[in-house]
Amino acid sequence: MRSSTVYRALLSEILRGKVALFGDVALRRARAIPGLQVRDDGEVLGLGGDGFEQLEQVLQTFERLSGKASNISARGAVHRLQLRERYPDLELPAALQ
Repeated sequence: MRSSTVYRALLSEILRGKVALFGDVALRRARAIPGLQVRDDGEVLGLGGDGFEQLEQVLQTFERLSGKASNISARGAVHRLQLRERYPDLELPAALQ
C-alpha cells in the first residue's frame, strides 16, 4: 500500500524532529528534494510525487548528514504513529524495517 496521506504524516513526523535538531540546515536539505513542500516547522504540505520515493530520499539525505542514527530516529516515528499496526500493508523503505 502506498498512501500519500500516510507518507506525508510520516515525513512530517520525521522532519519535525530533524528541524528541532538541525534547524535551518534540515529545512534546506528537505526543501532541496524535488516536489517536497515543507513548512518552517517541518510539516510536509505536499509531496509532488511518489511518497515512498520521497521518503527514501529524505532518509538518504539525513543519513548523509548524521549517519545511521538518523534512520533510528525515523524508525521511532514509524513506532510513534503506529503505522505497522494501523497500515500493515504500508510499504516502507528497507532502512525503516
